[in-house]
Amino acid sequence: MPRIAFINKCDRVGADPDRCVEQIRERLKASPVVVQIPNGLEDEFTGIVDLIAFKLVEWEDDTMGAAMLVSEVPEALRARASRRAPR
Repeated sequence: MPRIAFINKCDRVGADPDRCVEQIRERLKASPVVVQIPNGLEDEFTGIVDLIAFKLVEWEDDTMGAAMLVSEVPEALRARASRRAPR
C-alpha cells in the first residue's frame, strides 16, 4: 500500500533528513523516493530543491504568505541534487 512521509523542521537544531530517510528504510523496510532536499539545515536553511522540476525554491522571508522565489539549482547543490533525484 502506498504511503507518504513528510520530513519537516529542517530549520531546527539537529535536523538530519538523510538520517530520517535511512530510518524509514531500516525500520519500515520501505523504499522511499525523495522528491525534495533542503537547501541548508538548521539556521542555514533557506528553502528546498524540488527534484522533480529540478528547481531551487526559496521564500522572501519567514512570514506566512511570503512570496516564493523559484530559480535554477546552484552549482554547489547540483551534484547532491542529481544523486538524490528520482529516476
